[in-house]
Amino acid sequence: MAPFNMPESVYQAYKSDFQNGVVTLGNLCSAKCTFCSQYWNPSGVIQNLERLLTWEEVKHFIDEYLVKVGENPHVSPSIGSALHANSGEFFLHPNAARILEYLKTNNKLEDNQMVISNGMNFRKEHIELLKGLKIGIQLSLFATDVSARMDVMKGSLSQNQRAIDTLDLFESQGIEYGVTIVPYKKYLRNGVMEKIFSDLKGHHVKEFVMHKPGYTKLTPANIVEELNIPDQELLDFGAMIWDKYQMNVRIEGVLPVEKNVSEFLRLSKSLEPLRNLGNKFKLFLCSPKAHSLIKLVLRKMEMQDYELKPVESHVFGGSVDCAGLLTVEDYVIAINEYLTGGGKKVDFIVMSKRSFDINKEDLKMVSVYKLEEIFNAKVLLV
Repeated sequence: MAPFNMPESVYQAYKSDFQNGVVTLGNLCSAKCTFCSQYWNPSGVIQNLERLLTWEEVKHFIDEYLVKVGENPHVSPSIGSALHANSGEFFLHPNAARILEYLKTNNKLEDNQMVISNGMNFRKEHIELLKGLKIGIQLSLFATDVSARMDVMKGSLSQNQRAIDTLDLFESQGIEYGVTIVPYKKYLRNGVMEKIFSDLKGHHVKEFVMHKPGYTKLTPANIVEELNIPDQELLDFGAMIWDKYQMNVRIEGVLPVEKNVSEFLRLSKSLEPLRNLGNKFKLFLCSPKAHSLIKLVLRKMEMQDYELKPVESHVFGGSVDCAGLLTVEDYVIAINEYLTGGGKKVDFIVMSKRSFDINKEDLKMVSVYKLEEIFNAKVLLV
């Protein structure tokens, strides 16, 4: 039985987040952003509670992480460096201030940890705490136009206005912050998103990040249309902002993965031991996003006796093309397609470890080793 009378699968999902340095408090949020994955995820994935974690539960998971770090000095104490509530709003938690103070005090954090927030729920105590603890803040802004915010992020007029007013409050207090933007096609094209940069020119903005939006097979068609923006249009927007305002926008999700030099080197090192498997046949399974990079790595390594197959997301569908959202179900379908298409008998199934948590389970809490049982082949995670 898991602690706190939580279902075992939910407990393990929260523990996995905390063990990987991400403080997850629950999925309650003051915004209802139409681009948010929690509304369009298939059932049975992203295990969570329909409430915020209690202070005792949060402290338990933090302490479990600190034990892990203490037992293994080679584990970097990264909790807080990506501090965010990935399924809700951090500052909705009644003990948000207490949690930040506990993290700072007990984990001897550097001054670069980050809280991600929609900006709707700041109180005076939070502002003072952010200043005193030197905790960075990343605002999920979307727009400085209140009507556009209400259209996409929902919430009340006062909530959205409060989020915009937070920008001036930060400025008056000298607080540096980052801005995260998810572009919508109509607002990218009608000047609303450009207004963010004209309004914030001269402010203490540390960085602007624009995420290429994604969607699942359950996302409504009208939202898919708004999120389906060509890469080049996003790159052109970033170039225009630099030319016009001398403000740099880091656009995530558009750089061709084969140009990621650090990932190329990591993969080359991870795959090197596979050279010692002799003539055993290896089936490499990867996300469509990583296919071109892995193909290049295997060719450069002159790998022998293998096949490389991209795996489509059937569980999420839509534009999902990364390994982190692939499930055992997706891998089973891909392997069966390979075998029924005349593929060789597989000795080793080589896959990305990003599809699985610390317990080697996917987002539906299914073990990767189910593949060994089904296909009588050894699974290798890299």
